Amino acid sequence: MHRAVALGLILVLSISVVSGPLVSAVDLTSSNRYIGGERGVPGTGNVTVASVTIPTEDVEFRRGKHDSGPYYLIAPDAVVDIESVEGHPVLNYKIRVPALGTTYLSTAFPREDAGGPTSLDIQKKKFSREDIEQSQYRVVFLIVARDSSGFRTVYESEINVSVDK
Repeated sequence: MHRAVALGLILVLSISVVSGPLVSAVDLTSSNRYIGGERGVPGTGNVTVASVTIPTEDVEFRRGKHDSGPYYLIAPDAVVDIESVEGHPVLNYKIRVPALGTTYLSTAFPREDAGGPTSLDIQKKKFSREDIEQSQYRVVFLIVARDSSGFRTVYESEINVSVDK
C-alpha cells in the first residue's frame, strides 16, 4: 500500500515538473479557443460595421427604489449592423462618464456567420448618492472593434443626461 502511494506521488510530481513553468516540456492546458468552440485568438481577423444605433433618448440616471440608496445609469442596447466578419474579432460597447471618472463596457465576439443587426447589451452602472453632485453629466458612447488592424472606434456619440433627483 505504501508503495502504491509513493508511486502515485512520484507520478503526480513528475507530471507537475515536466508540464510546469520551469521545464514546460509538455503543455497539458487546452489551446486558446474562440467562443463557440472554434480555434482562434480573440481580436484577430476583421469585422466591418455598416452602422450603429443607440437610442440615447432612453439613457437616464435613476435613483434606487423608494428614492433612496444609489443612483443607476441605465443605457439601452446598441444595435450594430455587421456587414462582414472574418476570423475572431471583438466588439466592445463602452460607456464613459468623464466627470465621474468611470468607464464600463460589455464585450461581444461576432462569429463569421454573423451578419446584419446584432444587439450589444450593457449592464446598468451603480453610483453612490455621494458620487452624484451635478444635475446632469456628459455621457460618451463608444463601439470599439479589436481585430488584426488593432483597436478602432467605429462609433462615438455623447449626450448630456439629467439626474433624476
